Amino acid sequence: MAQSTASSLIVESGDPDVIAWTYSAPPAPPGTARAFQRAAEGLPGLLTSTGYLPDGLPALREAIARTYDDRGLPTDPHQIIVTSGAMGAISLVVRTLLRKGDRAIAEGLSYPHGVDALRAVGARVGALPVLENPWPIDEFGELAAAGAHAAYLIPEFHNPTATVMPGEQREQLAALARRHGVRVIADESLYAVNLDGTSLPPPYAGFDPTAISIGSSSKPFWGGLRVGWIRAPQDVVMPLVQMRMSTDLGASAFEQLVVTELLTEGGQTAASARARLRAGRDQLLGLLAQHLPDFETYCPSGDSTCGCGYPAPCRVSWPVPRRRAACCSLRAPGSSANPAGPVSGIYGCPT
Repeated sequence: MAQSTASSLIVESGDPDVIAWTYSAPPAPPGTARAFQRAAEGLPGLLTSTGYLPDGLPALREAIARTYDDRGLPTDPHQIIVTSGAMGAISLVVRTLLRKGDRAIAEGLSYPHGVDALRAVGARVGALPVLENPWPIDEFGELAAAGAHAAYLIPEFHNPTATVMPGEQREQLAALARRHGVRVIADESLYAVNLDGTSLPPPYAGFDPTAISIGSSSKPFWGGLRVGWIRAPQDVVMPLVQMRMSTDLGASAFEQLVVTELLTEGGQTAASARARLRAGRDQLLGLLAQHLPDFETYCPSGDSTCGCGYPAPCRVSWPVPRRRAACCSLRAPGSSANPAGPVSGIYGCPT
């Protein structure tokens, strides 16, 4: 398949022996094609409808709601809005909640497109310092008390540190958010990329009923599935749908059928995707230890990247056979993920 011109926004390399560090997106796992085939079998029934689904395919909303039920967070399908990817979900929530000049909170290192969405509406972003973890309680309280309207946080396998917010900390942050009227946007896109089966605390929204949760099909399955979702309190659902319809009348109906199949098949495809990422992570860490022993690395239990700190500014290059599980140079440094400015010595390596 020929590479599109727009792909240069994700990776730029003319060298076939270089694997980019500018993104982390594996190919579709085994089982994805079967989901497309089963979705095609169900397509005739969908074709009898208008195809406009501003809140999402009912069967998919029910399947998504069950995933929250299974995590101990009772959810009505009417609380679910299916979007065009998690990025579409983040953008929609931010456009609904914030106006130019409103204050917002984000982690000091965060998902760049999440921070971009805050800035796109003109929000004034206050960055939490990254201390023992990305969510220092006192600093969050100070920013919340200063008049923040919303906070964009990644509590599960935080991007880019892969840290998980402890349950006690969720409870403390939720209390502060409620006290100061801060609406928390909990980006849980990486929740299902739990490579080692780590025991996770209850969802953030279980501690804060006013929170809005974001989910994604691209992380546990495939980036080509541009289907994400929002779980919102009932009183926020209609404002979100009304805002969405000003620019977008719904995500791809066929892709929603595909994701419905993936979420109801029993978890085999997601498990195969995690197994491949886990093998890639382990191989990558071995190669880093062998070729770059001075780099400080850690083994993330979730996410599709490994973080490492390098001892001094340098250009990384070493001879490694080109494999999906290995990586060589070309990674934008941590500055792009930092709302407060550049951070030197931090790289994320795709597994």
